Amino acid sequence: MPGMDGFTTCSKLHQTAANKTIPVIFVTSNDALDSRAPTSLPGGFGFIPKPVLSSQIILAALTLILRSRLAQSTLSHPLEATVCE
Repeated sequence: MPGMDGFTTCSKLHQTAANKTIPVIFVTSNDALDSRAPTSLPGGFGFIPKPVLSSQIILAALTLILRSRLAQSTLSHPLEATVCE
């Protein structure tokens, strides 16, 4: 991207309240394993190397949907504390 890299863009995107929880998946031609670690630092939720396969996009989307539903379920139905006697 000219002028700004994806890490900076992701960080700036998550600075606004409306976009704080938007999941960002990095798509890059750099498929080195050491380049995947920094994707979580600015709030990234995933990494897809190029060339992108449609199955990778589907898997990433389903993973984010399941994470969201699990988080909502956990918030809606917190585990009840049990008292041991």
